[in-house]
Amino acid sequence: MEIIVNKELRKKLEKPGLTKEYLEECKATNEKYKHREETTQTGTLLTLIKENPTLKIIPMVSSGCLTNANFNYCMSSWGKASLDEYFISDKKVYLKSVDNEKIVKEYMETIGKGYHTLPTNEKLKGMAQSMVNNLNWTKAIIVHIDAID
Repeated sequence: MEIIVNKELRKKLEKPGLTKEYLEECKATNEKYKHREETTQTGTLLTLIKENPTLKIIPMVSSGCLTNANFNYCMSSWGKASLDEYFISDKKVYLKSVDNEKIVKEYMETIGKGYHTLPTNEKLKGMAQSMVNNLNWTKAIIVHIDAID
C-alpha cells in the first residue's frame, strides 16, 4: 500500500510504536488523500501516468499563456489531462477527440473535387473517415496548460 505523506502524518511517523489504531489512522489518511488526488486535474494526470507509463506526455499550451514576448517564461496552470491521439501536419497539431470531424469534412471536400458525379454523402464520409483513421496518429497523455485567470 502506498502512503501519501503530509505534514501531519509525517509528525506521527516520527513517533515510535506502530499501534493498530495508528495504522488504521494512516490507512484512513491515505484514502482521504488518494481520493483528493484523483479528483484534481493534477491527480488525473498522475493517474494517467501511472496507468500508461510508456506514453509520451504532450503539453498543449493555450495561446493565452503566450501574451508577452519580452519574457522567457510565463506562469500558467494545469488544465485538463486525458488520453488522446495526436497528428502533426505541416499546418498544425490535431487531437483526434477534438478535430476528427473537422478533418473528415476537409477530406470530404478534397475527395469530392476528384469526381464528376459525387458519391453519396455517406460513402464520401466513409472514404474520408478511412483516410483520417490511416493518418499517423500517436497515442499520448495530453495535458492542457491554461492561462492563469
